[in-house]
Amino acid sequence: MTNNASNTQSGRATPRQVAEHNSVTVPTVLSWFRQGIIPAKIAIGRVYRFDLDEVDAALEARTKIETLNH
Repeated sequence: MTNNASNTQSGRATPRQVAEHNSVTVPTVLSWFRQGIIPAKIAIGRVYRFDLDEVDAALEARTKIETLNH
């Protein structure tokens, strides 16, 4: 495992890495965070870091809820 891969899994993924991982744009990732859809490990000023496992779990849970509501 490369150092970069280790960082993305341990709560150090940048918004760009989260965007690439989910095939969306960086503004979408930041919007998800601001709406409370995904959690950030670090959110200080303009510095955001995410744990990809937590992001995946949050998006999966949201998808399940939306599916049940429709």
